[in-house]
Amino acid sequence: MSTTSIERQAKLEGAKNFFYVRRIKVDEISQSSGVFYIVFAVEHSIVDVDSENRERFSRISLVIIDILTNILRDILRSKIPPTELYQKCMPYLNYFNLDQQTRLHELQLPNTYESFDISLIYKLLRQFLLIPPPTKGWGNVPDTTDTNLAADVERIRCYRNQMVYRCSTNIEQDAFEFYFDQFRDIGHRMDLIFFNKRNYEGTIDRYKTCRMDDQMQIKYENALKKLENVTLRFEKRPIKFYWGENFDRCLKDLRSLLKDEKLEGRRNVRLQIVLHTEADVERTADIMNTLRDEINESLSGKEFIVATKRSLIIDIKIILDMFETDEMLQSTLASFLEKIMAHIMTSNTENINMVLFPVEEYTTLNETNANEEPI
Repeated sequence: MSTTSIERQAKLEGAKNFFYVRRIKVDEISQSSGVFYIVFAVEHSIVDVDSENRERFSRISLVIIDILTNILRDILRSKIPPTELYQKCMPYLNYFNLDQQTRLHELQLPNTYESFDISLIYKLLRQFLLIPPPTKGWGNVPDTTDTNLAADVERIRCYRNQMVYRCSTNIEQDAFEFYFDQFRDIGHRMDLIFFNKRNYEGTIDRYKTCRMDDQMQIKYENALKKLENVTLRFEKRPIKFYWGENFDRCLKDLRSLLKDEKLEGRRNVRLQIVLHTEADVERTADIMNTLRDEINESLSGKEFIVATKRSLIIDIKIILDMFETDEMLQSTLASFLEKIMAHIMTSNTENINMVLFPVEEYTTLNETNANEEPI
């Protein structure tokens, strides 16, 4: 093929698929400014794709941190004053982690709800029965038709978890549109509840397209990532296992209780695993749920419960003894996920990223359990 033909085809194909140009050898192309301009544009486009994906993550982070968190603060503020909540919480401090205990002690100060995050507010609303539960109950993804207040509280928790338990900051355009559609719907309903005093929906719309420089992008990307600090913990090819500080705390507490033999009556721990895969998520979830009994067959010490669509989240129960050492836990997780992969993977994959996080057990707090130890 002549230089001119290559050049022409590169321009045409480059418009549709910029990866095509990268297959052309440099020595086959004349060193005209036009050709090198095409190659430069291709490399720039590749950088732009990654940059755009990360910017989408930052915009979603901005909504979660600035809007969804404030929505929950407004809900909590509308249901109970800080001084009353302080009195309610003091007998149950052992049910909260150390960071949450510090924030609860701040209820005696002005503007105290401003330091409360999504996890803490969700826990307070749920455990003290400050609002009626969602139609499908707490801890379950609400149906799209369920638009009551608790359903939106549950959605906010779910979306927050889906984002903080990621091992990548790349967000594709379709996922970005999905999240902003959901955020906008929540903002609209909250505006109705709070008589349009906050303009949540309008602010969410603005955050979708507002100018975001590099400094602002990095700020919100890091702010969301720091909520859990998810990092790679171990690898058993092709699977890479990630988890964050919340799982670390849970692991430390469980091992302490196991050592002190304080877990009588409790046989297992429920975890969720976020599977980051290019596979068709909804189809994969359907396959896993259909094959639930077959997957659990011959599994020892763990049980597959359900796979959730949209983000592929796998619920699993693991018996307590498997948490005793890192080696036992890693072996248990690897064997379980290898069996899962055998059912859902249709081609060889170089890497599969898994993010683990504990499913917190919530207790309705009342006078009868004020002096009990949390498990």
